[in-house]
Amino acid sequence: MKCLFSGSEPDTKEHVIPVWLQQRMRLGNEKLGLPNGSFLQYKHAVVPAESSHNRKFSEIEGRISQGVFNLDEVYLWALKIHVGLLARDSTLKDDIRDPNSDAIIDLRGFNYHVTIFRTLYQNWADGGITDPSPFGSVFILDSLTPETHFDLVHCSYTGALGIDIGKKFIFVTFWDRGRTLNSNAIALWNEDQVLRVERLKNTSEHEGQCMMAHRVWACEIAYFQFRSRPNSMTILKADKKVIAGPPPVIPARPVDLMEYVLVCKNFGIQRDLSGGNNSYTQFTTIDQAMRSADI
Repeated sequence: MKCLFSGSEPDTKEHVIPVWLQQRMRLGNEKLGLPNGSFLQYKHAVVPAESSHNRKFSEIEGRISQGVFNLDEVYLWALKIHVGLLARDSTLKDDIRDPNSDAIIDLRGFNYHVTIFRTLYQNWADGGITDPSPFGSVFILDSLTPETHFDLVHCSYTGALGIDIGKKFIFVTFWDRGRTLNSNAIALWNEDQVLRVERLKNTSEHEGQCMMAHRVWACEIAYFQFRSRPNSMTILKADKKVIAGPPPVIPARPVDLMEYVLVCKNFGIQRDLSGGNNSYTQFTTIDQAMRSADI
């Protein structure tokens, strides 16, 4: 694979989950679940890069590590993690026991995602702007879990990524042109998840429900925006400006319950179809959670 940032010849490697975050959250020996049910240590989730781009992107990494959140930069950072995870999966065999096995994913199926990332990265590096700004919806929420708790949810199917970096839970939907941010998503977070966790304070259920709150809300929002957005995005480039063409106005298609059950697995939760609209359970074992592959 060529440099993640530019497609040029690489001379170094980029950590998909940055080193500063691995150190802060003590991920040295922790493992990332892969779509085929296997595991990879976070420190080995690396992709090829060119040194100059690696250094340039570290400007974003530095600001985020210090709690300085520019929404365009946070969007680009989350998009890097998204395409970086896809790129790393494309280098790993789906069946490690079979030397002729295909890769976990074929990155050619995600060329669109990589191209947009590279376009937006170069535009940012050149001091350009985007319209809309940012391209997707970026939520930076006060994390409900302890500062030492790390969590990562990634759903390439709906185009969403959530990451808990300590004090903040960052959630991004990549392809909705910012429409989800203008929905009732924040109200649902505050009036449903936050209040539910507060009611469980000082109970044995509180800690588990804090992480569930992140995942359930992110899953519901990811699927909501996925049902009401176009399947593609037209990109226009001008001098120091990248524009996403206006989307057609389309009504949200009906919920497909079986599709939603599969989406839930990407967020490490199970939807209990017999338990009402808000009935979810967390995977009971790490192995079950890791089998919640991207669809």
